[in-house]
Amino acid sequence: MALGAAAAGIGIAVNAHAESRTFEVTLAGGITTVVTVDVPPGTPVDQITLPGIDTQVVSVREQTAQPAAQSRPAHRQSPRRHHHLRHHRRPRHAPRPFVERTAPEPVSGTRPGPAAPADVAPTPRAPGYTLSLPGPTPIGVPNFFIEHFRIPPFLLPIYQAAGIQYGVRWEVLAAINEIETDYGRNTSTSTAGAVGWMQFMPATWKRYGVDANGDGIRDPYNPVDAIFAAGRYLKAAGAATDVRRAVFAYNHAGWYVDSVLLRARLIAGLPPDLVGSLTGLAEGRFPVRARAVYAKPPGPAISIFAKPGSPAVAVQDGRIVAMGSDQRRGRYVVLRDAYGNTYSYAGLGLLAHSRPVAPHTTRAGRVRQTIIRGGAGHERLFAHPPHRVRHGRSAPLRTGSRVVAGTVLGRLGITQAGTSSHLRFRIRPAGKQAPYIDPKPILDGWKLLEATSIYRAGGRNALLGDNPSIGRILLMSKLQLEQRVLNDPHVSIYSCGRDDIRSGRIDRRVLAVIEFLVANGLDPAISALECGHSLYTSSGNISEHSTGDAVDIAAINGIPILGHQGSGSITDIAIRRLLALQGTMKPHQIISLMTFEGSDNTLALPDHDDHIHVGFHPLYGSPAGRMEGETYGSLAPKQWTLLLRRLATIENPDLPSEQGGDR
Repeated sequence: MALGAAAAGIGIAVNAHAESRTFEVTLAGGITTVVTVDVPPGTPVDQITLPGIDTQVVSVREQTAQPAAQSRPAHRQSPRRHHHLRHHRRPRHAPRPFVERTAPEPVSGTRPGPAAPADVAPTPRAPGYTLSLPGPTPIGVPNFFIEHFRIPPFLLPIYQAAGIQYGVRWEVLAAINEIETDYGRNTSTSTAGAVGWMQFMPATWKRYGVDANGDGIRDPYNPVDAIFAAGRYLKAAGAATDVRRAVFAYNHAGWYVDSVLLRARLIAGLPPDLVGSLTGLAEGRFPVRARAVYAKPPGPAISIFAKPGSPAVAVQDGRIVAMGSDQRRGRYVVLRDAYGNTYSYAGLGLLAHSRPVAPHTTRAGRVRQTIIRGGAGHERLFAHPPHRVRHGRSAPLRTGSRVVAGTVLGRLGITQAGTSSHLRFRIRPAGKQAPYIDPKPILDGWKLLEATSIYRAGGRNALLGDNPSIGRILLMSKLQLEQRVLNDPHVSIYSCGRDDIRSGRIDRRVLAVIEFLVANGLDPAISALECGHSLYTSSGNISEHSTGDAVDIAAINGIPILGHQGSGSITDIAIRRLLALQGTMKPHQIISLMTFEGSDNTLALPDHDDHIHVGFHPLYGSPAGRMEGETYGSLAPKQWTLLLRRLATIENPDLPSEQGGDR
């Protein structure tokens, strides 16, 4: 695979009858990418056109392959290293190593000239020439990244959860995965004997392999287990202090380290809005819980065929925003998730009349049953709960009902003669003017995520348990986290804050942060969620508390934040752990009396002497409170169409239902 194929997850087709030329391109705004161009052998540099570049090009540097003698793998020079992770072979999908030419020729055909006098404006031919465009940096996602994105989206939440658990940048895990097996597209055993998604030697897998999805098997061919195992290995190799050294331990070759870190930097250059949008869509369940096939007819809907009576289920935690029956859609249900994405189920045979409501146990040992009706919470408290409550009750399913992913929303009906039982499924991403998009690439990803057993292994919920890992906590659904936070004896929450959580007003990321602290041995006392906090901050801005996207922590492990800030304090320890959060879990603001070098989200304010504020940008909704019709999205309407076209071209890996592993 050419080096340019990795630029920000970029893939460019290779013509076998052409010569590959690779260029490092710096675009306006400081974005740097690597592009490989296939041209007839001997084509002069000044006649080469870079494909897919629709942004102002500032500079171009051509790269060329090293002579074979200079790229000898490290293990041939030091056979004693064979006991490490791999036998240091060059992965099949890795490029040949590259070095920069001493005097690269510009693609434009101009050659560098002498330096201009200090008082004369330089021209593009001057050494070190850089163009600065007027005005602010453009906001949004450049089409360039969308058009060349190539990471299977279902892997994004797995990389991020593993990266946070082991203190490794998720982009490094993604880069290794690309080099080793092209994102799982080629997991055949190497000539050196390395196996699985991340290409471990069997002896190393035996030591570092993990059962990350909780199915009882450590499986190198399962992407969840393999990616988490790679994170574990890199942590053991010292990635927290020297990532270059840790990657070298993974494969003893300088070219390999350079290639991984270059790819990681390029993937890290992906706009957060793009990563966040894809991560939100990627974390869904397939909408029919039965053996099903699906096909894409003309239009934005997809038809999912299954036996009559098959259950149609909620693909995400969310709220029912519409349901009923009309001539165009038949019986239908519309679900909106926490990200603001909307899912429509039409052509159902039956609509569900009720939904299960799971009880949760209070600290006094009683079972409290919460039923949400139209957004209002009604509770019953049982000192000695009857059997039916102990195993959960049901509540009416209606517009406004909150549902957990997997809840049955309806069932497929018997159709007319000559037709098969099916429903019509549509997806509309978050955004006031976002269009309905082609659902097929998203459904393909959900089937792949389902095949990893990440949500349900061996017929049980693999994410639950008494002591889940940090990674499993970060992959829990919103309602799972709500129950966990409310029942966690290590978390202290004021009364109306508990009501905020029960009613679903608190963002999933906030709940995950609370449990993340507990998993790190830092028991928080919560002093502010949404209720009890003013709409505005002391500086006059809209508070992130007003949309349920922030939490204030007044004490850790019983030690008050007031009077305990500064180096080595409990506040210092807690914030340093919070700085390990990355990807969609990275807070927008962490406010106290302290700032931290190298961080871009810590802020010191004098009115935060008695608490730590952890806040996120709202996923959707107006600043004053998630009003219907006011949702916004990170991508422009036309960009969603462009993105789905790109996702449709991505070759997904195969995930066989029966895979090898060890217990």
